[in-house]
Amino acid sequence: MRPRPLLLSVSSRLGLGLLSLLTLGCGTLAGGRGWGQDATVWPGTERLGTAAKDAALDPWTWVPAAGAAFLQIDDFDERISDWAVDRNRVFGSAEDAEEASDDLRDSLFYAAAAVSVAANSGEDPVDWTTSKLKGGAVGFAAFQATANSVSVLKDLSKRSRPVGSNERSFPSRHAAMAFGYYRWASNNLDATSMPEKLKLPTRVVLAGAAFANGWARIESGQHFPSDVLAGAALGNFLTSFVQDAFLGLPPTLEVTAGVDPGEEAYVVGLEWRP
Repeated sequence: MRPRPLLLSVSSRLGLGLLSLLTLGCGTLAGGRGWGQDATVWPGTERLGTAAKDAALDPWTWVPAAGAAFLQIDDFDERISDWAVDRNRVFGSAEDAEEASDDLRDSLFYAAAAVSVAANSGEDPVDWTTSKLKGGAVGFAAFQATANSVSVLKDLSKRSRPVGSNERSFPSRHAAMAFGYYRWASNNLDATSMPEKLKLPTRVVLAGAAFANGWARIESGQHFPSDVLAGAALGNFLTSFVQDAFLGLPPTLEVTAGVDPGEEAYVVGLEWRP
C-alpha cells in the first residue's frame, strides 16, 4: 500500500493544532453551566421527540436525503459516478481519491475532538474533567450510532459498489462519519471561546472537508453519489439528534414574538436573547 499523500497527512495534524489554539479557553456557557455538565442518559420523551424533529427538519439532513432520491431518476446516479471515475478531475486517480477520503475523514474527527476539549466546561479541575467525560460519552454514542446504523443499512441494501468489489455500497460510511464529525464540531463551536469572526470561516472549512470527503468516495469508485448523500444525511441526523437530546446544552438563541397594543396602533416585533 502506498503512503498517504504528505500534504493531506500534515494538514490533518496542522488542522488539529490550529483549531486547538483558536478554541482553547475557560469559563462557562450562558447561565453558568459548563459544556457536558448537563449530559444525561435519559432526557425525557419530550426532549427526545423535539430533538428527533429538529434533526429531521435540519437542511443538512433533508436536502442530501432528497438529493439521493432525485439521483435515481434517469440513471443520474450511475452516469455521475462513471464520469467522476473516468475523469478524476479533483484527486487525479482512484487510489489518491481513496487515500484522500481517509485523511479528510480523520481530519474532521480531530476537529470534533479538539472542539470538545476546547469547549468551556468550567474552571474547577474536577468539574471540568467530569463534564468532558460526560460530553465525550455523548459524542462517542453519536458516532457509534452512526457507524452501527450504516452497517445495518449496508447489510439490508446489498448494493454493489461502482467498482464491483462487494455489495456494501449504500450508504457511504466515510460520508456518514465525516458529516457526523462536522456536525458535532460545528454545533459545539458556540461553546468555545473562539472569536465570533472566526467561527463562520471555521465552519466553512470543516464543511468543505466533509464535501471533499464525499466527492473523493465517488472519484475512487467506492460509492455512487446517492450513497454519499444518504450517508451525509444519516450522519447529520443521528449526530444532531443525539447531541440535542443528551448533551443538555442550552439553546443559543431564544426568539419570541409579541404584539403590543398602543393607543393608536399595534406594534408587532421579535425579541431575541442569548
